[in-house]
Amino acid sequence: MPLLDGKYEIIKEHPVAPGQTLFEAAAPDGTAVSICWFDVAPDKERQFEKYRLELRRLMKAGHAAVYDVVSRPGAHYVAWFPANGSRPAEPEPELVAALAAGGFTPADAEIRRSGKRTRIYGLAWEGAAPVVFSGPPPSPAPTARSPRRRAAVRAAVAPARTLPQWLVTGGIAGSLLLIAAVLLVIFFIIRSNAATVSMPAVTGMDVRDAHATLARLGLVPEPVAIASEEPVGTVISSGASAGQRLSAGQSVRLGYAFPTDQTRPVSVPTLTGRTWPDEAARILASSGLTLGHVARIHSTVPAGTVLAQGEPVGTTVPENTQVDILVSAGAAAPSVSLPELAGRELTEALVLIAAAGIPTDRVELNEEPDATRRPGTVLAQDPPSEFPVVLVAEGTLVTLNVVEGPADAVRVPDFVGLSTARAQQLATEAGVNLSVEQVADAGRPEGVISQDPAADSWTGDDPVTVQVNTHPLSIPVPQPSVSVLGPEERSFAYDWFIEPGIGEQTARVYAITLDGEEFFVAQKQVSGGESVRGTFDTRFPMVTFRLTLNHEPYGGLQRAN
Repeated sequence: MPLLDGKYEIIKEHPVAPGQTLFEAAAPDGTAVSICWFDVAPDKERQFEKYRLELRRLMKAGHAAVYDVVSRPGAHYVAWFPANGSRPAEPEPELVAALAAGGFTPADAEIRRSGKRTRIYGLAWEGAAPVVFSGPPPSPAPTARSPRRRAAVRAAVAPARTLPQWLVTGGIAGSLLLIAAVLLVIFFIIRSNAATVSMPAVTGMDVRDAHATLARLGLVPEPVAIASEEPVGTVISSGASAGQRLSAGQSVRLGYAFPTDQTRPVSVPTLTGRTWPDEAARILASSGLTLGHVARIHSTVPAGTVLAQGEPVGTTVPENTQVDILVSAGAAAPSVSLPELAGRELTEALVLIAAAGIPTDRVELNEEPDATRRPGTVLAQDPPSEFPVVLVAEGTLVTLNVVEGPADAVRVPDFVGLSTARAQQLATEAGVNLSVEQVADAGRPEGVISQDPAADSWTGDDPVTVQVNTHPLSIPVPQPSVSVLGPEERSFAYDWFIEPGIGEQTARVYAITLDGEEFFVAQKQVSGGESVRGTFDTRFPMVTFRLTLNHEPYGGLQRAN
């Protein structure tokens, strides 16, 4: 099968206007698309690129049913999703504003509604014909924007086999029932004369034709709507493969395409009497419905049995509708009274639980840190208490949240502000281990300035850490005296040898200090084979000498110190 742009399989080709061709094609992922190919002159490529950007903007905003749009030298086209199953519609204000933002008007576009969604299925460019196709070749569109364009756009998007809207939303099921009734006699004749039949290839057929074909073979078709971009009513899957041997009277699932932007109608199955969650969940999932609220009541019916359902059996509801169910919780167990336990000591709470008839092996303890409460104190219970008791099932697991820590924990005294000796004495009297940390801070009072854990908390063997402040002793500050000696005058020597062969030159010597200041030192006439030497008296601690011959550097720098 020929490819368009190296990736789209061409099914049909329809020249519709000079420089414009429409293709029915399949994308690499199998999606059916309608491609409008433009022959764009080089001087129009920038204008088409602007058209592409506007389509991209409309597509990302969900206003345009565009699969892809390409603009590059040698390839200018738009791949649209087919408009099958939709109907012409007036644009909503939001869509009108989106078109206006790109310099378009509703007259430039083919606007159609599918379900509750209104989108663009064609958009004119430079007076060309509409850019979407899903049927026989349309008549060439006018080359200038005019009232006729709207009619031309509609002609371009009219599907070859558009199913009536009543059939999309429910007519398919009615037609299939009528076909089944007409072929009922054939079904029984075939069933009585053949034990097995060969499954025909039905994928790609219209669901009504596939239904009739299977019925003539004595099979029982079970059509199921599946959201798809394929033409509405096209069989896209089946419960048996072509050529498979099936028993006469066997059910065969037929999955047929239903618009992706429409709500699929489904029939509510029977859930009452089924088990939850195993059977009921499976039935809901296979029917395209979702679970709503699950309520439970005690009943003589076995636990987990669905007692009632929110949607009546056999009614038609939208796909993904939530179905509420009422489930049996089984027979109610005998009850006992459980008192309020929060605030009591654990030993007392356990006695009360045992007195209520609940064995101790059905009590679970969760420890929580709370330094302000005595360890072993009950903080909360589950099941909770009410007025002030709550009825719980016999043998129910009781959970108690209690303060963690040893039962022999002691309360921590307040040590802040005490001297070290008094803090040690108070700790001994209270049975607390004390850990002392010394600090020196002249800005705070002497004695205990902090403690961990805080006063009135509870502790076991862990020590209480206190910080004791001691004012530091004053240390005399030394008063050193410093005298700075001035620099002494020094003499630095320099010496350069002039290579033989150099004619008479004017030699100049310069001295450079550490901070970059330069001084002229000496000047003389020299020739090759002679030396330039001398001394320089200065108070600078270090200098660097440089030599020039006729103002050109010679011999490198000499450092003296």
